[in-house]
Amino acid sequence: MQKHEIAHTVTSIIADQVTGDFDRIQALITEQPDISLDLLGIDELEHFELMMNIEEAFNIDISDQDAESLITFGTLIEFIQEHL
Repeated sequence: MQKHEIAHTVTSIIADQVTGDFDRIQALITEQPDISLDLLGIDELEHFELMMNIEEAFNIDISDQDAESLITFGTLIEFIQEHL
């Protein structure tokens, strides 16, 4: 899977989870590709839910330790790409 495909899927997951507004989330990511997940509206509880949704969408495992380090959109995309 290409990096842009991963990014699109993750953007959709975040948009569905937080606002339902894909275009708004996409615009924020385009402006700042390594934006912090909390700036996208992901709080601590939602972060856990996001990791579960990503595990399901990409059929990967994310340890609690890894999840704690995945705090930006860019690091999350890189992690997924490395674990596919």
